[in-house]
Amino acid sequence: MGKGGKGGYDADKNGPWIFKGKALYQLHLVKVSEAIKSVPSDLQLVSLFGYTLGGVYLARYSESPCGAFDELVVLGGLVWNKPLSCAWASRVYVNNEAARKHGVKTCGLPSRRADFNSAVVVGNDDGNGGEKKKKQLRSLATILLPGFGSLQTTGTMNRNSNTNSSRTHHPWWRREEDEEQYHNQQQHHNHHHHSHVVDVSESKNSKCCTMRLPMAPKKIVSPRIKMFLPSFSGRTKTCPELMKYSLEMNANVRVSKPIEMMDDDDNDENVAKKGKTNDVLNGVIKGKPVVCIAFENMHMSVGKPMKFDLV
Repeated sequence: MGKGGKGGYDADKNGPWIFKGKALYQLHLVKVSEAIKSVPSDLQLVSLFGYTLGGVYLARYSESPCGAFDELVVLGGLVWNKPLSCAWASRVYVNNEAARKHGVKTCGLPSRRADFNSAVVVGNDDGNGGEKKKKQLRSLATILLPGFGSLQTTGTMNRNSNTNSSRTHHPWWRREEDEEQYHNQQQHHNHHHHSHVVDVSESKNSKCCTMRLPMAPKKIVSPRIKMFLPSFSGRTKTCPELMKYSLEMNANVRVSKPIEMMDDDDNDENVAKKGKTNDVLNGVIKGKPVVCIAFENMHMSVGKPMKFDLV
């Protein structure tokens, strides 16, 4: 399971709590009409021309107070409370019961228990894999700034150089302990690209979403950046008050190719059967990706949430 703090969250109820691992943070343009469905009505949305910034945060924690676990946060929209603004977590999915309970009871988060099932997709067209997928999702950052792509540590993958790129990249979802298994798969498939399709579901009949994840460079050369990110939570049945907490992150940061949020009609034999998409996620999935940021070798310190009033 990976390392965890002695005694879990109960060993230090006041925090700060330490998380180590990696994450992808993708921002989407979300229609305000969709965002208000999952953001408390008393919170002011930051919007322009009928759109706000929502998205998804996908993390693989190798260490935490409750051990290793995966987390998907659905960000409904950008909310404002002077002088701060942050993305509102409309739903949180984790595959660890201790993490779910802590999120609900202590942090005032709408956390739910879910399964993260992955399937390997083999392709030879690009680093995202999937020859059957003709329409690739590209971030607005790359479209608006053509030269920006050259700064990405992921690099531009040549369609005719699968062998070289497979030696320098691997699926982002892969853990370090899976290196030998991945290497054997590469040999078996003549170095064709492998990407992971991850299906997040609360049950067999309640699918949250399905994502095709980008490739990641094996060698991390991106700068290490320290950030302080204020966050809001609360407005749940368990915690009706509004809360805020500090989040300090130290990680190697790079721009990544986007997460592809797959529709229900994206049928693929390699992908697990899908159920009905969760309605909270629907508006975010349909949003246009703006940018996807990867956090590698992440060290995150989260403070205990405190109650506060709207200004």
